[in-house]
Amino acid sequence: MRTQTHIVDSRAVKAVMAQLPHHWVLRELTERDYGIDLMVEIFSPGLKDAKGKEAFAATGSVFHIQIKGTE
Repeated sequence: MRTQTHIVDSRAVKAVMAQLPHHWVLRELTERDYGIDLMVEIFSPGLKDAKGKEAFAATGSVFHIQIKGTE
């Protein structure tokens, strides 16, 4: 059964993900009951790939996000 609480939680996660830069790596965690909903790896701009297109460098920086959705 998918409850209203599950829907609110999903919307909250999607809303947070939409606010973060597209070149960061977002890993959604399935065990949300323990407080961490997303793991985020930061990449910085300023590189070019072999075709001269914008590329991003791994920074090694990672942070976690706990999300609380409300109706």
